[in-house]
Amino acid sequence: MKESNLISYVFTSDNKEEVKKILNEDITTTNIVDQKMNQAYQEIRSKKSGRGKHRSYKKVVVAAAAAALIATTSLVALAANGFFQKEVVQSNDSVSYKFTVDYELSTNKIEVKPGYLPEGYTTEFAENKFCKEDNWGNGISIIPMSTADIKRINNEFSVDKIENVEKTTLNGMEAHVITVKEAEKYRRGNCVLLFNPEDGYVIEVWGYYDVPVDELKKVADQLEIEKSQDETVALPTAEEEEKEKGMQQEDQKREEQYQKAKEAGVGEDRIAPIGQEIKAQDFDNEELAAIGDGFNKLGYTIESAQYIDSIADYPKEYFYNYDEDIASCLNEDGSLREHLRQKLDEEGRLSIDESTEESVGSKFLVVDVQVKNYADQSVDAPLSLSTARLQPRGDGTYDMDSKWESMAVPMENWPSLEGPVYFDQPQNVEGNDRIHQFFFRTIQPGETLNYTLIYVVDEDMTEEIFLAPPITNADAELTTKYFSLKTN
Repeated sequence: MKESNLISYVFTSDNKEEVKKILNEDITTTNIVDQKMNQAYQEIRSKKSGRGKHRSYKKVVVAAAAAALIATTSLVALAANGFFQKEVVQSNDSVSYKFTVDYELSTNKIEVKPGYLPEGYTTEFAENKFCKEDNWGNGISIIPMSTADIKRINNEFSVDKIENVEKTTLNGMEAHVITVKEAEKYRRGNCVLLFNPEDGYVIEVWGYYDVPVDELKKVADQLEIEKSQDETVALPTAEEEEKEKGMQQEDQKREEQYQKAKEAGVGEDRIAPIGQEIKAQDFDNEELAAIGDGFNKLGYTIESAQYIDSIADYPKEYFYNYDEDIASCLNEDGSLREHLRQKLDEEGRLSIDESTEESVGSKFLVVDVQVKNYADQSVDAPLSLSTARLQPRGDGTYDMDSKWESMAVPMENWPSLEGPVYFDQPQNVEGNDRIHQFFFRTIQPGETLNYTLIYVVDEDMTEEIFLAPPITNADAELTTKYFSLKTN
Protein backbone atom coordinates (compact mmCIF):
# COMPACT_ATOMS: atom_id res chain seq x y z
CA MET A 1 0.00 0.00 0.00
CA LYS A 2 1.27 3.40 -0.93
CA GLU A 3 2.30 5.57 2.04
CA SER A 4 -0.16 8.36 2.79
CA ASN A 5 0.89 11.95 2.32
CA LEU A 6 -0.74 13.38 5.43
CA ILE A 7 -0.83 17.05 4.66
CA SER A 8 -2.84 18.67 7.40
CA TYR A 9 -3.81 22.06 8.66
CA VAL A 10 -4.10 22.76 12.38
CA PHE A 11 -7.68 21.65 12.64
CA THR A 12 -7.39 18.56 10.48
CA SER A 13 -5.82 16.46 13.21
CA ASP A 14 -7.82 13.66 14.75
CA ASN A 15 -6.30 13.87 18.21
CA LYS A 16 -5.69 16.66 20.63
CA GLU A 17 -1.98 16.09 21.13
CA GLU A 18 -1.39 16.34 17.42
CA VAL A 19 -3.30 19.62 17.34
CA LYS A 20 -1.13 21.01 20.11
CA LYS A 21 2.02 19.94 18.32
CA ILE A 22 1.00 21.61 15.07
CA LEU A 23 0.04 24.74 16.95
CA ASN A 24 3.50 24.79 18.48
CA GLU A 25 5.01 24.69 15.00
CA ASP A 26 2.71 27.23 13.37
CA ILE A 27 3.18 30.04 15.87
CA THR A 28 6.56 31.63 15.32
CA THR A 29 8.79 32.17 18.31
CA THR A 30 12.20 33.71 18.65
CA ASN A 31 13.43 30.86 20.82
CA ILE A 32 15.77 28.71 18.76
CA VAL A 33 15.63 25.91 21.27
CA ASP A 34 11.87 25.68 20.95
CA GLN A 35 12.10 25.70 17.19
CA LYS A 36 14.75 23.03 16.94
CA MET A 37 13.19 20.78 19.54
CA ASN A 38 9.80 20.96 17.87
CA GLN A 39 11.28 20.21 14.47
CA ALA A 40 13.23 17.22 15.72
CA TYR A 41 10.42 15.82 17.81
CA GLN A 42 8.02 16.20 14.91
CA GLU A 43 10.15 14.11 12.60
CA ILE A 44 10.92 11.38 15.08
CA ARG A 45 7.37 11.11 16.42
CA SER A 46 5.99 10.76 12.90
CA LYS A 47 8.24 7.75 12.41
CA LYS A 48 7.28 6.23 15.75
CA SER A 49 3.58 6.51 15.07
CA GLY A 50 3.65 5.70 11.38
CA ARG A 51 1.74 8.87 10.67
CA GLY A 52 3.55 10.14 7.60
CA LYS A 53 5.48 13.37 7.15
CA HIS A 54 4.07 16.67 8.34
CA ARG A 55 7.00 18.73 7.08
CA SER A 56 5.43 20.35 4.04
CA TYR A 57 2.21 21.91 2.75
CA LYS A 58 0.46 22.83 5.98
CA LYS A 59 -1.94 25.03 4.02
CA VAL A 60 -3.35 22.16 2.00
CA VAL A 61 -6.31 19.88 2.72
CA VAL A 62 -5.66 16.41 4.17
CA ALA A 63 -4.39 14.22 1.37
CA ALA A 64 -3.93 10.48 1.14
CA ALA A 65 -3.11 8.12 -1.70
CA ALA A 66 -5.95 5.98 -2.98
CA ALA A 67 -4.24 4.38 -5.95
CA ALA A 68 -6.07 1.09 -5.73
CA LEU A 69 -9.40 2.82 -6.02
CA ILE A 70 -8.41 5.26 -8.69
CA ALA A 71 -6.62 2.88 -11.00
CA THR A 72 -9.85 1.21 -12.12
CA THR A 73 -11.50 4.35 -13.49
CA SER A 74 -10.68 6.13 -16.74
CA LEU A 75 -10.02 9.86 -16.79
CA VAL A 76 -12.16 12.37 -18.63
CA ALA A 77 -10.84 15.08 -20.90
CA LEU A 78 -10.39 18.63 -19.69
CA ALA A 79 -13.09 21.11 -20.52
CA ALA A 80 -12.01 23.80 -22.89
CA ASN A 81 -12.54 26.55 -20.33
CA GLY A 82 -11.55 24.72 -17.16
CA PHE A 83 -8.33 24.40 -15.18
CA PHE A 84 -9.04 20.89 -13.94
CA GLN A 85 -11.32 17.93 -14.05
CA LYS A 86 -11.82 15.75 -11.03
CA GLU A 87 -12.56 12.09 -10.67
CA VAL A 88 -14.44 10.96 -7.58
CA VAL A 89 -14.34 7.38 -6.35
CA GLN A 90 -16.37 6.41 -3.30
CA SER A 91 -15.78 2.92 -1.96
CA ASN A 92 -16.82 1.44 1.37
CA ASP A 93 -16.03 4.16 3.90
CA SER A 94 -13.68 6.40 1.92
CA VAL A 95 -13.96 8.98 -0.83
CA SER A 96 -11.05 9.78 -3.16
CA TYR A 97 -10.43 12.66 -5.53
CA LYS A 98 -8.02 12.64 -8.43
CA PHE A 99 -7.46 15.72 -10.57
CA THR A 100 -6.36 16.16 -14.15
CA VAL A 101 -4.99 19.70 -14.35
CA ASP A 102 -4.04 21.93 -17.26
CA TYR A 103 -0.78 23.30 -15.90
CA GLU A 104 -0.22 25.37 -19.01
CA LEU A 105 -2.79 27.78 -17.63
CA SER A 106 -2.01 30.18 -14.78
CA THR A 107 -4.66 30.53 -12.09
CA ASN A 108 -5.36 33.90 -10.55
CA LYS A 109 -4.70 34.31 -6.85
CA ILE A 110 -7.77 34.34 -4.63
CA GLU A 111 -8.42 35.82 -1.20
CA VAL A 112 -10.95 34.03 0.99
CA LYS A 113 -12.62 35.27 4.18
CA PRO A 114 -15.76 34.21 6.00
CA GLY A 115 -18.96 36.13 5.47
CA TYR A 116 -20.54 34.09 8.26
CA LEU A 117 -19.24 32.33 11.35
CA PRO A 118 -21.24 30.47 14.02
CA GLU A 119 -21.86 32.34 17.23
CA GLY A 120 -18.77 32.48 19.41
CA TYR A 121 -16.19 31.67 16.73
CA THR A 122 -14.68 35.13 16.71
CA THR A 123 -11.04 34.46 17.54
CA GLU A 124 -8.77 34.30 14.49
CA PHE A 125 -5.50 32.96 15.91
CA ALA A 126 -4.05 32.36 12.45
CA GLU A 127 -5.12 33.18 8.91
CA ASN A 128 -8.61 31.76 8.36
CA LYS A 129 -8.41 29.64 11.52
CA PHE A 130 -11.20 30.48 13.94
CA CYS A 131 -11.99 29.25 17.41
CA LYS A 132 -13.92 30.18 20.49
CA GLU A 133 -12.14 32.31 23.04
CA ASP A 134 -9.82 30.26 25.27
CA ASN A 135 -10.59 27.11 23.26
CA TRP A 136 -7.66 27.14 20.87
CA GLY A 137 -7.57 23.40 20.12
CA ASN A 138 -10.94 23.32 18.34
CA GLY A 139 -12.65 25.35 15.67
CA ILE A 140 -13.16 26.06 11.99
CA SER A 141 -10.55 26.27 9.28
CA ILE A 142 -10.95 27.66 5.75
CA ILE A 143 -8.38 26.17 3.40
CA PRO A 144 -8.06 27.35 -0.24
CA MET A 145 -6.18 25.07 -2.62
CA SER A 146 -4.95 26.30 -5.99
CA THR A 147 -3.79 24.18 -8.92
CA ALA A 148 -0.26 24.71 -7.62
CA ASP A 149 -1.31 23.13 -4.32
CA ILE A 150 -3.00 20.30 -6.21
CA LYS A 151 0.26 19.63 -8.02
CA ARG A 152 2.15 19.51 -4.71
CA ILE A 153 -0.08 16.70 -3.45
CA ASN A 154 0.36 14.71 -6.66
CA ASN A 155 -3.12 15.59 -7.95
CA GLU A 156 -5.04 13.48 -5.47
CA PHE A 157 -6.40 13.32 -1.95
CA SER A 158 -8.89 11.27 0.01
CA VAL A 159 -10.90 11.20 3.22
CA ASP A 160 -11.45 7.89 4.99
CA LYS A 161 -13.78 6.59 7.69
CA ILE A 162 -16.64 8.61 6.23
CA GLU A 163 -20.31 8.35 7.10
CA ASN A 164 -21.75 10.16 4.09
CA VAL A 165 -20.97 12.43 1.16
CA GLU A 166 -23.76 14.90 0.32
CA LYS A 167 -23.37 16.38 -3.17
CA THR A 168 -25.01 19.78 -3.47
CA THR A 169 -24.43 23.38 -4.58
CA LEU A 170 -23.11 26.06 -2.22
CA ASN A 171 -21.84 29.55 -3.00
CA GLY A 172 -22.61 28.91 -6.66
CA MET A 173 -20.17 25.97 -6.77
CA GLU A 174 -20.36 22.20 -6.70
CA ALA A 175 -20.04 21.18 -3.08
CA HIS A 176 -19.38 17.89 -1.27
CA VAL A 177 -20.38 17.79 2.38
CA ILE A 178 -18.36 15.01 4.03
CA THR A 179 -19.36 13.67 7.43
CA VAL A 180 -17.14 11.15 9.18
CA LYS A 181 -17.99 8.17 11.37
CA GLU A 182 -18.26 8.68 15.13
CA ALA A 183 -16.89 12.20 14.94
CA GLU A 184 -17.52 12.95 18.62
CA LYS A 185 -16.06 9.71 19.94
CA TYR A 186 -12.89 9.99 17.88
CA ARG A 187 -12.68 13.80 17.88
CA ARG A 188 -12.70 13.91 14.09
CA GLY A 189 -13.67 16.79 11.87
CA ASN A 190 -16.29 17.07 9.14
CA CYS A 191 -15.73 19.18 6.06
CA VAL A 192 -17.25 20.87 3.04
CA LEU A 193 -15.34 20.86 -0.26
CA LEU A 194 -16.08 23.53 -2.87
CA PHE A 195 -14.91 22.91 -6.45
CA ASN A 196 -14.35 25.69 -8.98
CA PRO A 197 -12.68 24.28 -12.12
CA GLU A 198 -13.46 27.49 -14.08
CA ASP A 199 -11.20 29.58 -11.84
CA GLY A 200 -8.88 26.74 -10.82
CA TYR A 201 -9.30 26.25 -7.08
CA VAL A 202 -10.77 24.01 -4.38
CA ILE A 203 -11.77 25.30 -0.95
CA GLU A 204 -12.17 23.18 2.16
CA VAL A 205 -14.20 24.36 5.14
CA TRP A 206 -13.21 22.10 8.03
CA GLY A 207 -14.89 21.99 11.41
CA TYR A 208 -14.09 20.19 14.64
CA TYR A 209 -16.56 17.49 15.65
CA ASP A 210 -18.60 19.88 17.84
CA VAL A 211 -19.31 22.32 14.99
CA PRO A 212 -22.71 21.36 13.48
CA VAL A 213 -22.50 20.32 9.84
CA ASP A 214 -25.29 22.74 8.96
CA GLU A 215 -23.12 25.54 10.33
CA LEU A 216 -20.20 24.44 8.16
CA LYS A 217 -22.49 24.56 5.15
CA LYS A 218 -23.50 28.13 6.05
CA VAL A 219 -19.85 29.14 6.34
CA ALA A 220 -19.10 27.60 2.93
CA ASP A 221 -22.18 29.15 1.33
CA GLN A 222 -21.33 32.64 2.52
CA LEU A 223 -17.58 32.69 1.90
CA GLU A 224 -16.37 35.95 0.43
CA ILE A 225 -13.99 35.08 -2.39
CA GLU A 226 -12.03 37.79 -4.17
CA LYS A 227 -10.15 36.89 -7.34
CA SER A 228 -7.10 38.97 -8.23
CA GLN A 229 -7.18 40.44 -11.71
CA ASP A 230 -3.42 40.57 -12.21
CA GLU A 231 -1.71 38.33 -9.60
CA THR A 232 -1.34 34.67 -10.49
CA VAL A 233 -0.34 31.62 -8.46
CA ALA A 234 3.07 30.31 -9.46
CA LEU A 235 3.51 26.59 -9.99
CA PRO A 236 6.45 24.88 -8.33
CA THR A 237 9.60 25.55 -10.32
CA ALA A 238 11.82 22.76 -11.62
CA GLU A 239 14.32 23.73 -8.92
CA GLU A 240 11.65 23.49 -6.19
CA GLU A 241 10.46 20.13 -7.48
CA GLU A 242 14.02 18.85 -7.55
CA LYS A 243 14.55 20.10 -4.00
CA GLU A 244 11.41 18.32 -2.85
CA LYS A 245 12.55 15.16 -4.61
CA GLY A 246 15.84 15.41 -2.76
CA MET A 247 14.02 15.82 0.55
CA GLN A 248 11.93 12.75 -0.21
CA GLN A 249 15.11 10.80 -0.93
CA GLU A 250 16.53 11.98 2.39
CA ASP A 251 13.34 10.83 4.10
CA GLN A 252 13.66 7.45 2.44
CA LYS A 253 17.29 7.14 3.49
CA ARG A 254 16.43 8.11 7.07
CA GLU A 255 13.57 5.59 7.08
CA GLU A 256 15.95 2.86 5.94
CA GLN A 257 18.38 3.84 8.70
CA TYR A 258 15.56 3.77 11.22
CA GLN A 259 14.40 0.32 10.14
CA LYS A 260 17.96 -0.98 10.34
CA ALA A 261 18.37 0.44 13.84
CA LYS A 262 15.00 -0.99 14.83
CA GLU A 263 16.07 -4.46 13.69
CA ALA A 264 19.30 -4.17 15.69
CA GLY A 265 17.39 -3.08 18.80
CA VAL A 266 18.62 -1.16 21.84
CA GLY A 267 21.65 -2.67 23.56
CA GLU A 268 22.51 -2.49 27.25
CA ASP A 269 25.21 0.06 26.41
CA ARG A 270 22.39 2.52 25.72
CA ILE A 271 20.61 1.95 29.04
CA ALA A 272 21.51 4.14 32.02
CA PRO A 273 20.44 3.23 35.57
CA ILE A 274 19.01 5.61 38.14
CA GLY A 275 21.77 7.90 39.37
CA GLN A 276 23.82 7.87 36.14
CA GLU A 277 24.07 11.04 34.04
CA ILE A 278 23.19 11.12 30.35
CA LYS A 279 24.61 14.08 28.48
CA ALA A 280 22.87 15.63 25.49
CA GLN A 281 23.32 13.76 22.23
CA ASP A 282 25.72 16.27 20.69
CA PHE A 283 27.40 17.31 23.93
CA ASP A 284 30.87 17.43 22.39
CA ASN A 285 29.86 19.23 19.20
CA GLU A 286 30.85 22.87 19.69
CA GLU A 287 29.37 23.99 16.37
CA LEU A 288 25.93 22.63 17.22
CA ALA A 289 26.22 24.04 20.71
CA ALA A 290 26.68 27.51 19.23
CA ILE A 291 23.74 27.11 16.84
CA GLY A 292 21.50 25.72 19.57
CA ASP A 293 22.29 28.36 22.17
CA GLY A 294 24.07 25.70 24.22
CA PHE A 295 21.07 23.44 24.82
CA ASN A 296 23.16 20.40 23.91
CA LYS A 297 25.54 21.18 26.76
CA LEU A 298 23.19 19.75 29.35
CA GLY A 299 23.50 16.65 31.47
CA TYR A 300 20.46 14.83 32.91
CA THR A 301 20.29 12.43 35.85
CA ILE A 302 17.26 10.60 37.21
CA GLU A 303 17.62 10.47 40.97
CA SER A 304 14.45 8.53 41.77
CA ALA A 305 11.35 7.13 40.09
CA GLN A 306 8.19 5.61 41.50
CA TYR A 307 4.65 4.77 40.47
CA ILE A 308 1.88 6.17 42.66
CA ASP A 309 -1.91 5.89 42.62
CA SER A 310 -2.97 9.42 43.58
CA ILE A 311 -1.86 13.01 42.96
CA ALA A 312 -4.12 14.47 45.63
CA ASP A 313 -1.12 16.00 47.42
CA TYR A 314 0.47 17.62 44.34
CA PRO A 315 -0.22 21.33 43.63
CA LYS A 316 -2.57 21.83 40.68
CA GLU A 317 -0.68 24.88 39.40
CA TYR A 318 2.32 22.73 38.46
CA PHE A 319 0.29 20.64 36.05
CA TYR A 320 0.60 21.85 32.47
CA ASN A 321 -3.18 22.04 32.05
CA TYR A 322 -4.92 20.53 35.06
CA ASP A 323 -8.49 21.59 34.29
CA GLU A 324 -8.52 20.42 30.69
CA ASP A 325 -6.12 17.48 30.68
CA ILE A 326 -6.22 15.98 34.16
CA ALA A 327 -9.39 16.76 36.12
CA SER A 328 -11.76 14.66 33.98
CA CYS A 329 -9.43 11.65 34.26
CA LEU A 330 -9.48 11.46 38.06
CA ASN A 331 -11.51 9.66 40.67
CA GLU A 332 -12.48 11.56 43.83
CA ASP A 333 -9.38 10.34 45.66
CA GLY A 334 -7.01 11.69 43.00
CA SER A 335 -6.37 8.33 41.36
CA LEU A 336 -6.86 7.67 37.67
CA ARG A 337 -10.10 6.15 36.43
CA GLU A 338 -10.11 3.38 33.85
CA HIS A 339 -10.26 4.48 30.23
CA LEU A 340 -10.85 3.04 26.77
CA ARG A 341 -7.81 2.26 24.65
CA GLN A 342 -7.76 1.15 21.04
CA LYS A 343 -5.32 -0.59 18.73
CA LEU A 344 -3.81 1.44 15.91
CA ASP A 345 -3.97 0.36 12.28
CA GLU A 346 -0.96 -0.37 10.06
CA GLU A 347 -0.49 3.35 9.36
CA GLY A 348 -0.43 4.24 13.05
CA ARG A 349 -3.95 5.69 13.18
CA LEU A 350 -6.93 4.77 15.29
CA SER A 351 -8.74 1.99 13.52
CA ILE A 352 -12.19 3.25 14.56
CA ASP A 353 -13.12 -0.36 15.20
CA GLU A 354 -14.79 -1.10 18.52
CA SER A 355 -13.58 -4.70 18.40
CA THR A 356 -10.06 -3.46 19.20
CA GLU A 357 -11.11 -1.42 22.23
CA GLU A 358 -10.22 -2.41 25.76
CA SER A 359 -10.58 -0.83 29.19
CA VAL A 360 -7.30 -0.24 31.05
CA GLY A 361 -6.15 1.32 34.30
CA SER A 362 -3.27 3.78 34.69
CA LYS A 363 -0.81 5.03 37.28
CA PHE A 364 1.18 8.18 37.83
CA LEU A 365 4.94 8.00 37.31
CA VAL A 366 6.81 10.48 39.54
CA VAL A 367 10.40 11.17 38.50
CA ASP A 368 12.95 13.33 40.31
CA VAL A 369 15.49 14.74 37.86
CA GLN A 370 18.69 16.73 38.08
CA VAL A 371 19.99 18.79 35.16
CA LYS A 372 23.37 20.52 34.94
CA ASN A 373 24.36 23.23 32.49
CA TYR A 374 27.93 22.62 31.30
CA ALA A 375 27.89 25.54 28.87
CA ASP A 376 29.65 28.82 29.53
CA GLN A 377 26.38 30.67 28.92
CA SER A 378 22.84 30.60 30.24
CA VAL A 379 20.63 28.06 28.44
CA ASP A 380 16.89 28.04 27.86
CA ALA A 381 16.88 24.37 28.78
CA PRO A 382 14.33 21.76 27.68
CA LEU A 383 13.55 19.85 30.91
CA SER A 384 10.93 17.39 29.71
CA LEU A 385 12.07 13.77 29.30
CA SER A 386 10.17 11.74 26.70
CA THR A 387 8.82 8.26 27.33
CA ALA A 388 9.80 5.15 25.40
CA ARG A 389 8.40 1.66 25.63
CA LEU A 390 11.25 -0.81 25.27
CA GLN A 391 10.33 -4.48 25.30
CA PRO A 392 13.10 -6.97 26.16
CA ARG A 393 14.32 -9.53 23.63
CA GLY A 394 15.82 -12.91 24.33
CA ASP A 395 19.30 -11.75 23.26
CA GLY A 396 19.58 -9.04 25.91
CA THR A 397 18.58 -6.16 23.63
CA TYR A 398 15.30 -4.29 23.58
CA ASP A 399 12.81 -3.61 20.84
CA MET A 400 12.73 0.08 20.01
CA ASP A 401 9.78 2.17 21.06
CA SER A 402 6.55 0.28 20.48
CA LYS A 403 4.10 2.24 22.59
CA TRP A 404 2.22 3.43 19.53
CA GLU A 405 0.54 0.09 18.98
CA SER A 406 -2.42 1.52 20.89
CA MET A 407 -3.69 4.82 22.30
CA ALA A 408 -6.62 6.18 24.26
CA VAL A 409 -9.88 6.71 22.41
CA PRO A 410 -9.98 10.49 21.89
CA MET A 411 -13.32 11.07 23.64
CA GLU A 412 -11.56 10.00 26.86
CA ASN A 413 -9.53 13.22 26.70
CA TRP A 414 -6.65 11.18 28.10
CA PRO A 415 -3.17 12.60 28.67
CA SER A 416 -0.57 11.55 26.15
CA LEU A 417 1.88 8.79 27.09
CA GLU A 418 4.53 10.79 25.30
CA GLY A 419 5.51 13.43 27.81
CA PRO A 420 4.97 14.74 31.33
CA VAL A 421 1.85 16.43 32.66
CA TYR A 422 3.53 18.03 35.67
CA PHE A 423 6.65 20.17 36.24
CA ASP A 424 7.36 21.77 39.60
CA GLN A 425 9.94 24.38 38.47
CA PRO A 426 8.16 26.35 35.74
CA GLN A 427 9.04 29.93 34.89
CA ASN A 428 6.79 30.26 31.82
CA VAL A 429 3.33 30.18 33.37
CA GLU A 430 1.19 32.67 31.43
CA GLY A 431 -0.39 32.83 27.96
CA ASN A 432 1.62 31.66 24.94
CA ASP A 433 4.73 31.24 27.08
CA ARG A 434 2.91 28.59 29.07
CA ILE A 435 1.58 26.88 25.92
CA HIS A 436 4.96 26.69 24.22
CA GLN A 437 7.59 26.93 26.94
CA PHE A 438 6.13 25.45 30.10
CA PHE A 439 8.75 22.69 30.29
CA PHE A 440 11.65 25.08 29.60
CA ARG A 441 13.64 27.02 32.16
CA THR A 442 16.70 29.26 32.02
CA ILE A 443 19.70 27.52 33.58
CA GLN A 444 22.79 29.59 34.38
CA PRO A 445 26.36 28.47 33.50
CA GLY A 446 27.42 25.70 35.86
CA GLU A 447 24.00 25.65 37.55
CA THR A 448 22.40 22.43 38.74
CA LEU A 449 18.61 22.29 38.99
CA ASN A 450 16.54 19.62 40.70
CA TYR A 451 12.93 19.19 39.62
CA THR A 452 10.05 16.72 39.49
CA LEU A 453 8.09 15.44 36.50
CA ILE A 454 4.89 13.39 36.56
CA TYR A 455 3.65 11.14 33.74
CA VAL A 456 0.52 9.07 33.13
CA VAL A 457 1.30 5.44 32.22
CA ASP A 458 -1.05 2.54 31.44
CA GLU A 459 -0.73 -0.17 34.08
CA ASP A 460 0.28 -2.92 31.65
CA MET A 461 3.22 -0.80 30.41
CA THR A 462 4.84 0.16 33.70
CA GLU A 463 7.62 -2.45 33.48
CA GLU A 464 8.50 -1.41 29.93
CA ILE A 465 8.64 2.38 30.26
CA PHE A 466 12.01 4.11 29.90
CA LEU A 467 12.79 7.81 29.63
CA ALA A 468 14.98 9.61 27.10
CA PRO A 469 16.64 13.03 27.39
CA PRO A 470 15.69 15.79 24.93
CA ILE A 471 17.06 15.17 21.47
CA THR A 472 19.52 17.50 19.79
CA ASN A 473 19.24 16.36 16.18
CA ALA A 474 16.78 14.58 13.92
CA ASP A 475 18.70 11.31 13.90
CA ALA A 476 19.13 11.08 17.67
CA GLU A 477 16.58 8.29 18.09
CA LEU A 478 18.92 5.94 16.26
CA THR A 479 21.58 6.19 18.96
CA THR A 480 20.02 7.92 21.98
CA LYS A 481 20.46 6.52 25.47
CA TYR A 482 17.55 5.73 27.78
CA PHE A 483 17.02 5.92 31.51
CA SER A 484 15.95 2.70 33.19
CA LEU A 485 13.44 3.30 35.98
CA LYS A 486 14.26 0.13 37.89
CA THR A 487 15.70 0.76 41.31
CA ASN A 488 17.56 -2.54 41.45
